[in-house]
Amino acid sequence: MRLFLDKENALWVGAVQKRFAWGIGLFISTFVLYCLIILSGQFFDVSSPEVIKVLELTQLNIAS
Repeated sequence: MRLFLDKENALWVGAVQKRFAWGIGLFISTFVLYCLIILSGQFFDVSSPEVIKVLELTQLNIAS
C-alpha cells in the first residue's frame, strides 16, 4: 500500500486535540498517584488493627 502513496505528504490531523487529551490523562494519572501514595498515610493509620487484618487476609488469599 505504501508503494502507491510514496509521493503524498503526511497530513497532521487532530494533533492539537491529541496533545490536549494526553495532557489531561497525564495530569489525572499524576493526581491519582499523588493521592494514593502521598495522602494515603495522612487519612488513616496504617498500623490500625483493621488495616492489619485486611493485609493478613489479603496475604492468605494470595497464598492459597
